[in-house]
Amino acid sequence: MAEFILVHGGGHGAWCWELLEAELARLGHVTHAVDMPVDQPDTYIDDYARTVIDAVAGKAADDAYLVGHSMGGLIAPRVAAARPQARI
Repeated sequence: MAEFILVHGGGHGAWCWELLEAELARLGHVTHAVDMPVDQPDTYIDDYARTVIDAVAGKAADDAYLVGHSMGGLIAPRVAAARPQARI
C-alpha cells in the first residue's frame, strides 16, 4: 500500500482527482486530495503549500507521495520541504 497527497492545479479543485482516487483505492492505496484556495486572489504559492500541509497533518503518512498537477507542481516541492520524508 502507498499513500498519495494529490495537489491540483490552479483551475481545478480536489474533485479533479476523483477518477485517479477511485483507481488507487481499487489497488489498495490511500489518497488525500486537498482543495486549495484558488478562488482567493491574494493567495500565494506558500499559502497554497500551507493549506496542503495543514490539511494532511496527522492524516497522511510522513513518506506519502506528493503528486502535483500543473500549478500543483510548484506547490509539491514546498510541501516536501516541510515533510522531508515525503516523495514527489
